[in-house]
Amino acid sequence: MGVAFISFGTAFLGYEIYWRLKSERIDGVITAVKAQGKYFYSVFKYKTHDGQELEQDSALGSSSILSRLPGTHVNLMIMPDNPKKIRRPTMIWFVFGTMFLVPGLFIMNLAIKKFEFNYMMALFILAGILFGGEKVFHFYRKITHSKFDRELLSEFWRDIKAGKKPTSEPHEINGEILTKPEIIKHAKSHLKYSKVTTLVLFLISIGLGYWGYYSGQEMIDMTENGLRTSGTIIGMETHDNSDNTGYTYYAIIRFMDENGETHEFTDSIGSSTPLYDRGETVDVLYKPKSPNISIIDRGILNWGISTLAALFSLWALWGSFVFLGAEKRFNNHPIHRSIIT
Repeated sequence: MGVAFISFGTAFLGYEIYWRLKSERIDGVITAVKAQGKYFYSVFKYKTHDGQELEQDSALGSSSILSRLPGTHVNLMIMPDNPKKIRRPTMIWFVFGTMFLVPGLFIMNLAIKKFEFNYMMALFILAGILFGGEKVFHFYRKITHSKFDRELLSEFWRDIKAGKKPTSEPHEINGEILTKPEIIKHAKSHLKYSKVTTLVLFLISIGLGYWGYYSGQEMIDMTENGLRTSGTIIGMETHDNSDNTGYTYYAIIRFMDENGETHEFTDSIGSSTPLYDRGETVDVLYKPKSPNISIIDRGILNWGISTLAALFSLWALWGSFVFLGAEKRFNNHPIHRSIIT
């Protein structure tokens, strides 16, 4: 699971970093909006630095039309080797990347500490390699089934060896271009919920901000005034999952304080499989005046909860301000003024 989380997080962050480093910034305008199912996609018109005038669909859609009104001037990113590969700057990939990467690093940190190489582990690794190799082989057979596919694959590898960068085809949406009355209708419908969304996001921001601040202050106090010692895993506390898919396991730790007294506590972090073995030794951080307040000392990962809470609090606060000004931006937008004039 840790590998999967890290893979997803790295992919999201890598994708965003790649675009930020390799792309060029240009100005553009939304000329139309397409509807495909419940989602709306912008149609951008822009001019590249070498003078080309292009029009291209956005690769990302959303269920709200308010940020995609025709006539809106936008900042765009394009790939120099393929100016039809285009997208608007966004922080969503950084958010998703952080959401997956931080828990993934935490899980992998625990897995590495528990890892013991033996013959059984070697067999599992070998089985994984054979299983993955079989999937790759079947995939290769599938994509080289026809002569055309084999020639296409050979051409791809020749381009790679020659140092050419493979470029994907521009993203096209097979949706319906909305008329001005349809756009106005959808926009007014979405505006009805903007104030409610603003309030919900603001309350979420306050809640997460308080949680992040409180947990951060607790961790500062624990780090500055707490004592470190060794503890032993003596058992597991199990909780039924709400969806009846199994159990969540929480480690029970026993440790001895500076006065020689023994204490026990249950780890606040659980998982679908036990993170520790019975009898395993772990680092413990506790308050000397209140030894019942204690945690497993995971180093920098102790700050994971407060950091994530603070990040999501800021994200929710930003979202609340975006929705708060949605009606004003719509009323000042050229598409709305064209109706009332």
